[in-house]
Amino acid sequence: MSSECEGKNSWPELVGAKGKDAEAIIESENRLVNAVIVKKGSFVTMDYRCDRVWVWVDKNGIVTQIPVIGKYVWPELLGAKGTVAKATIKRENSTVKVEIVVEGTIVPADLRCVADRVRVWVDTDGFVTRVPIIGKASWPELLGTQGTVAEATIERENPLVDAVIVLQGTIVTDDFRCDRVRVWVDTDGIVVDVPAIG
Repeated sequence: MSSECEGKNSWPELVGAKGKDAEAIIESENRLVNAVIVKKGSFVTMDYRCDRVWVWVDKNGIVTQIPVIGKYVWPELLGAKGTVAKATIKRENSTVKVEIVVEGTIVPADLRCVADRVRVWVDTDGFVTRVPIIGKASWPELLGTQGTVAEATIERENPLVDAVIVLQGTIVTDDFRCDRVRVWVDTDGIVVDVPAIG
């Protein structure tokens, strides 16, 4: 579908902007699309359309997810076969590159926001272990480091997220947010769980 959809197809720079401003920018940068503001938590159709961009906003009207033509996150694929997940992602957003990666594989650190790649992390049996999402989504290499170092590293490697240090055992909301990484630390400030978007 990337050959079918003309013009700019992703606006990672608009995460954190006002929804109305994002809507105007998207429509001015690609006159073939209609940007639709949607409040986080709302239900939308899952069809792929070259003429539509969902602009997801929080209760304050601030953009919380990368506006893209097509889908950008697939929580429903957690536990699916990796090859099925890859095919599903390509079908639902063919503007992205999809790669299957086995847990434990060392991959290069992303030093920029990657708005055109999805890594499908799988176990040794080939089943998806992490929610597939566009861009870098987890930092297993930060396990055991100082929380403040992890926080700075995460925000440098993916400027679209806000890393939040949380003391192990603290009660938090269970909502999924693409602009948040919780950095779980022990009482010494050491990272005790793999930081991941969510």
